[in-house]
Amino acid sequence: MHINVRVRPPVKMPPVNMHGESRKGARMCLGIPMQVLETDGFTALCAGRGEERRVNVMLIEEVPPGGWLLVHLDNAVRALEEEEEVKPLNDALDAILLAARGENVDHLFADLATPSGTPA
Repeated sequence: MHINVRVRPPVKMPPVNMHGESRKGARMCLGIPMQVLETDGFTALCAGRGEERRVNVMLIEEVPPGGWLLVHLDNAVRALEEEEEVKPLNDALDAILLAARGENVDHLFADLATPSGTPA
């Protein structure tokens, strides 16, 4: 028995993302911490990083005004338990912006740059 197998050369994929957009100058979507100002159980007016927006909260348990959410594409992904979770997230987002401009980010991660037990 003889089997004919044709081997095709690898297909070169165009430089586009899954939405058909060019990867050149691609953007990254990140979750951002936002504080709930008011809620109606379906959406919440939230503030964070210098802006306010209406966020879908139907996929998470209710978070009262004053609580914090991790928001991705105008949808609440999860509640942030304590305000202590907010600072590291904002520091990481600030670091991305500073690094993109070629600026130093060490001050945002001093706790990681200093060996434990050594004063900063």
